[in-house]
This record gives sequence, structure tokens and C-alpha cells, in this order.
Amino acid sequence: MNVIVAPHARAGMLALLLAQMLIACSPDASAGRTPPASSKARTAPAIDTVDLGGPSYRVVALTSVGSVRGVVTRLDTTALTAADAMRDSLAVECGSPPRKTKRRSAAFVTNAVVWVAGVAAGKPMSEEKRAELESADCSLDPGMLAIGVGTTVNVSNDDRVLHRLLFTREGTHDTITVMPFFNEGEIVPSERLSKMAGVIDVTCVFHPSTRGRVIVFAHPYFATTNDAGRFTIDSLPPGSYTLHVWRSGAARPTNQTVTITAGSVTTAEAAIK
Repeated sequence: MNVIVAPHARAGMLALLLAQMLIACSPDASAGRTPPASSKARTAPAIDTVDLGGPSYRVVALTSVGSVRGVVTRLDTTALTAADAMRDSLAVECGSPPRKTKRRSAAFVTNAVVWVAGVAAGKPMSEEKRAELESADCSLDPGMLAIGVGTTVNVSNDDRVLHRLLFTREGTHDTITVMPFFNEGEIVPSERLSKMAGVIDVTCVFHPSTRGRVIVFAHPYFATTNDAGRFTIDSLPPGSYTLHVWRSGAARPTNQTVTITAGSVTTAEAAIK
């Protein structure tokens, strides 16, 4: 059966439909209604904050100082072999020729970031204002980069594949900068990463294995462990402080209390997972 709608009836139906569309599109159309869960703002994940100093740090003349030195070791070395094998496979995946990575048998942790928290005043910041971060074999070198506020970071690419690095402030959804790399040998200098103290997560859109952190300090009392896992932090005002150690791949840093005595060297050993 065919239904015939009179012209004046069709006009009325069109007018009603147009009015409903205008109401739905008006700014107040959603007033008083609960938005669906998918449209609610995302809540940033809870992250334990770490003390990296702040604007209140003061440079003062020090009449008496001490220092802390030590070594960082790994409690479990069984994962090193698997990690080395993974690096070999990633090197081939990212365009490098097959090669055999030097195996690490020692338990020393290299490139771990060590710092003293709770120093309100002390020596001036380092005059070194440039650092290097390299994307190589679909990994970041170093995996943990420690810098002071105001440092320019030269980010380079040594792979023959496309990378798109994202630099995001930890615990938020705030992207500080994005760096696409198309060719081997590209270098992008950035001053945006060190505008303020904090932890920056580094990831790659195309390669999940490319992960690292940039840790920005507002004071000069930090160091990175060498190939033997050793570090030294000097010119510390006497007092009791918290010593933090954060290695690449660890979710959070470890900490211990150290006491600095004028004119002496405090020894600290950190055994971490």
C-alpha cells in the first residue's frame, strides 16, 4: 500500500525535523545530561614524584664540603644474556648489518643516574650545557639521560628506518616535542626538553623497543655511573640526604640515606634489581 503525504504535511514534518536539529546542535543542548564515559577527560596516571630540585635552589659560597662516591651493582645478572640477544636482533631489524654484541658478564650497572635529594643551596650548575641522545638499533643511548636545567640536547638518528620520537612529561599526557627522523645521520637540537626540572618519557611511534628517559635537574648534585658502575658527587654541604639510583628499564628509583661529613668521602653501595 502506498502512502501519499500532502504537500503541506511534508512541509510541517521538515520544519519539525529542522527544529530538532537546531536544538541538538546548540551549545546548551547537553546541559543537565551526563556525558558518556568515553567523552570524559582522561585522568593522568599516578606517579610517585622524585625530588629533582626546583626554583628555590640557591648558589652559595661553601666553606666546608664533603662528597659521596660508590658503585651500583645488579642483584640478578641472568637477564643480561637475553637483553644482549634482543639488542642483536633489533640491530638487524633497524637496518644495521648483523653483528655480535659484546656480552656483559659483570654485574656493574652502567649509565644509571645517581643523585642527592634535599640540597637547598650549594655549588653552581655545571657550565656544560650540551648533551647527546642517540637513536641507534631501535634503542636509545643512553637509556637514561641526566641533564641540568637549560641544557641543549642534540638528538640524533643512527638507524636506516623511520623514527618518530615522542617526548612526554611523565605522569601526564603533555607532549613536550615530537621529532620525526627520516634519514640516517640526522641531528635535531632541542632546548625545550630542559625548560624545567622533571622526568621526560621518550618513546617511538613505530618501534616499541625505543624507550628511555630524560631526567632534568634543577641542582648540580647528580652523576651517571661509568662502565664499572662507579659514580662520584662532590662539593656537598655537610648533612643527611637521600641518595637516589635509577637505572634504565627500572620503573622507579631506589633510595638510601647518606650522611656527608665536612672534609671526608662517604662511601655508598647500591645493589639493585
